[in-house]
Amino acid sequence: LLDTRSEAFAGAVKIRYGLTIGAAAYFLNNGKIEGYSSDNVRTGDVNSGDRLFRLATAKRLGKVSIGLSISQYTQQLAEQNGYGWGFGAGVSLDNSLGRFSMSFDNIGPKFKIGNSSAELPGKLALSTWFPFYNKMFSLNLDFIVRRSRDPILATGLEYHFVNALALRAGST
Repeated sequence: LLDTRSEAFAGAVKIRYGLTIGAAAYFLNNGKIEGYSSDNVRTGDVNSGDRLFRLATAKRLGKVSIGLSISQYTQQLAEQNGYGWGFGAGVSLDNSLGRFSMSFDNIGPKFKIGNSSAELPGKLALSTWFPFYNKMFSLNLDFIVRRSRDPILATGLEYHFVNALALRAGST
């Protein structure tokens, strides 16, 4: 665990007419993992790690926003490499109370590594955002259903210092 490193980069740019494009990259390096045979004999170190690249776009149409994303996943474990593609889509509606949204993520063909394959960890999220006290504070609620896991409810409270900076505390 001491050798584990994680790095993430993301950015988005507003183009024009309510159109935004974004890109993200995530790298996980698990560091040195000691390998052992079934007889508990040390076989040497094993390399492993994950990489995720995502491109996304969003378009605002009045009070409705829609978004699409495509992701490419790569995983390495010893000499085996796995690959997969995932897609996402979402829609949100702004009204006088706040914002309501629904999104799907990690939908796509099975992830393949060697001769094995596995379903992507698909996710459905229903979210809402309510501003209050002159929009300095906001309450966020997310109901998340993931493939092969129990649904969760995540909550968050944000304090907005300035337009582009907020402090958030949350719980799942």
